[in-house]
Amino acid sequence: MTNWQETAQAYQQEIDRLNESVKIEREAKNRAYSFILQSGLYSQWVEFCKLGLYGENPHKECAEYLSRSPYIDPKNI
Repeated sequence: MTNWQETAQAYQQEIDRLNESVKIEREAKNRAYSFILQSGLYSQWVEFCKLGLYGENPHKECAEYLSRSPYIDPKNI
């Protein structure tokens, strides 16, 4: 295998890893949205968004929380 093939393979592995992370996060957020809607919490969620109660970087906060959550199992997604 040539050096450029090894580099391409390494990039592909990183792309695959990132795609899996995105898939896990997307599924967790979709479940959260589903919970909000099914629980009748939409108006509270809208107020939460209007008031900006979600910190400076909600994506980072969500990803960090999900990475520590025992409830998110990639095997179930």
